[in-house]
Amino acid sequence: MLQDANIKISSVLSDVFGETGKSILNQIIGNQCITEEFIYSLYEGRGKSKLKSTLMEMYEALNGKIRGHHVILLGMHNSNIVFLEKQINELEKEIDILLQKERDSLELLETIPGISKISASSIIAEIGTSMDVFKTEKHISSWAGLCPKNNESAGKKKRSGIKSGNNWLRSMLCECAWSATKKKDSRFKNKYWSMVPRMGRKKALIAIANMMLRLIYHLLKTKSTYKELEIQYFIDKDKRREDRIIKELKSKGYLVEKDSLQMA
Repeated sequence: MLQDANIKISSVLSDVFGETGKSILNQIIGNQCITEEFIYSLYEGRGKSKLKSTLMEMYEALNGKIRGHHVILLGMHNSNIVFLEKQINELEKEIDILLQKERDSLELLETIPGISKISASSIIAEIGTSMDVFKTEKHISSWAGLCPKNNESAGKKKRSGIKSGNNWLRSMLCECAWSATKKKDSRFKNKYWSMVPRMGRKKALIAIANMMLRLIYHLLKTKSTYKELEIQYFIDKDKRREDRIIKELKSKGYLVEKDSLQMA
């Protein structure tokens, strides 16, 4: 409709239905002229949230030809959008009321990087808060469809994609995983970029979603909050790996001694 009137809002605004976009649409629906003063008012008092486009670019993008039927149809579309936004707000209020008894579990999940209030609500809606229905973390991972399929023939295991599962939960966890990989100094980001060279971005993202679901399983089961791994964890991990290798070598008859200079 706007393109038909030669108004190119999308070329100067990233969100047509944002605060600035709605101001422009209301100006058009009100059958008022888009003057230079109105365009200048869009740039006033914005602080850090400045518009990237210049005044001239904004003026050229809004310098269209509005006819009567454009105003009528835009008003009808805007009424539908307002009606749907009102319904969404009412549903969100009802969801908040229903989730009041699960407030503690919501707060636990929100401590995980990449999981917001909305995504935490969606996850709890799919898996619940009692993890007694799943024997282990592997069972919930299989139920969600985040683990590989069993593709074996003649005793040989072949490569396969992920198995079918809960599509709603899987898509939500993938979104959360992608958000978590953007967080600085998080275990998810470090793990993601360590797997990308080996398996690619898409498979690495599924692996992070699987890792996140298993973490959610343990947090809900133990009722504990998420804590980011500190440097001491990785030091202890290397120490355990070193002890395991030394023990294996000794079991095979090797004499292993640590270099005192390197230890110092």
